[in-house]
Amino acid sequence: MAKKIRLIWGRLPKLHKDSLAVAFAVFAFMLSLVDILGNPLREVKWHFRLLAIVAFLVLIYIIVAVIKERNAQNGLSLTINRNAVKIEVRDIKDGGIFKFHGWKLISFNEYFDTTVDDVIINHNSINGKFIDDYVEDINDLNTVLNNTPRKAHKLGTIVPYKNEYMCLSFSKFDTKNQAFFNGRGEYEQCLREMWAEIRRVYANKPVAIPLLGSSIPIFRNTTRPTKYECLKCILCTLKSSNVYFDKAVTVIIDKESAQEINLYELKGAL
Repeated sequence: MAKKIRLIWGRLPKLHKDSLAVAFAVFAFMLSLVDILGNPLREVKWHFRLLAIVAFLVLIYIIVAVIKERNAQNGLSLTINRNAVKIEVRDIKDGGIFKFHGWKLISFNEYFDTTVDDVIINHNSINGKFIDDYVEDINDLNTVLNNTPRKAHKLGTIVPYKNEYMCLSFSKFDTKNQAFFNGRGEYEQCLREMWAEIRRVYANKPVAIPLLGSSIPIFRNTTRPTKYECLKCILCTLKSSNVYFDKAVTVIIDKESAQEINLYELKGAL
């Protein structure tokens, strides 16, 4: 019986386990008070007392679960290999990552293309908004990126721009102007290279990165990862990269993407 209980408990989502733990802790505290102050229900029949206990536990569980879930919807604070990591949910209409005070990571394809035409780069992407709204001189950006016709850069390479933006060589790019990865292994390796590059150039300033990988349309030879899997992969590669940052690293997620990600469960998955 005990083994079955442990098995069922292990399969419960983290939100349920944490909420139940709090509910039982509150119940244990109430029992202590009853021992001290006396039992007001001692004259009540046992089945009504049992019903009252169950109702009390369920009520506390629901209250705690709702509070925890709502708090997680606004973001999380984690510690990964001594690194302070924040996951923030921001509205794109309010500027999203561009309102962050510190380094802002902008992903490009492997050629550091800067043509925003809804073919090479989409106007509505973070990459497109960066070039459209925050780059004053496109020739200056191309010079900094050392652009030459179809020169591919190693995935994970970062080029700083204006001491405020980190331009990242993030995805492969084919002749049909489609961004892709040759499987999840290449995606994960790119992220590991990225963390090393961020460590190289961040100069003790806070760093914000978007939900990298969620907008890449093609993962060859494998299924395309969900947004939750992309976020988990970003954090897991930080953990396996063994890099340390003196300032917090922030992963910024737009509200729409946050609806598809169970942020609370992420706490127990790392």
